Amino acid sequence: MLQSCWEQIPGYDSDGEGSESGEQTADSDEEAPSEGRSPSTEQLLLIVKTALGERWAEVPFIDLAPVQPGSKFCSIARYMADGRGLPPAFRIDRIHAPLVRDTFLYNGFRPTKGEDWLISWTGPRMRENVHKLMHEYQRVNHFPQSTELTRKDRLWDNFQRMSKMMGGGASFDFVPETFVLPQQLRAFKQRYLKTRGEQLWIVKPSASSQGRGIFLLRNLVELPTKESVVVSRYVEKPLLIQGLKFDLRIYVLVTSFSPLRAYIYREGQFEVYTKLGFYS
Repeated sequence: MLQSCWEQIPGYDSDGEGSESGEQTADSDEEAPSEGRSPSTEQLLLIVKTALGERWAEVPFIDLAPVQPGSKFCSIARYMADGRGLPPAFRIDRIHAPLVRDTFLYNGFRPTKGEDWLISWTGPRMRENVHKLMHEYQRVNHFPQSTELTRKDRLWDNFQRMSKMMGGGASFDFVPETFVLPQQLRAFKQRYLKTRGEQLWIVKPSASSQGRGIFLLRNLVELPTKESVVVSRYVEKPLLIQGLKFDLRIYVLVTSFSPLRAYIYREGQFEVYTKLGFYS
């Protein structure tokens, strides 16, 4: 049954074997898509659920559909007005976020530069006193010290610390060998020279995003000397789809660390590379 999902991926080339995978059995409740039409998400999900059987785990979802501009729900914030009859306020600080601003405005919130905000949306460097001075009803988009997980250098340091605390082993071997530069520059150079010609390394800025500043290291002279970066072993045999690399971006809202409470957004991004590479 999973074969029928696999066949929907662009680039699929059947070798003639397993042609029966596309046939619908008499005892199957799956609705076969009409010819020339791709199966819906619900149909593909049903195929996967049927294949997994008892191993399928239901995941709780909370639908939070975005409000469209001009819809009848755009004035929902008026029901949350404060004692002065004003709609709730939001503040955007230390970041340029037009999409976030428009979303608040479309939902009836008003912008403010004062302290009367209900929601404060800031860049990665939130002012330290914001959490200390917050009222119970106010919400922010960052936890204190969240950069311990969102910066690549800090994430690696914390990963190593956790590995030592838990005794290491196979549970922690899924992360490639990594060095934080410039702190570990000498150690990395020794490792690079020892594995030269046998191992490829990838360089990533510690505090960047969206793939900016990432490159494959061809020579030691290419290493940044004044910028914090992480250098990791390049995964030589990654998981491929039809011979192409891919990546997933999943959006998670964490509302509490103790106890841990997280919500996974139903929709995400799935990106497939368009060219075959040496990794295949």
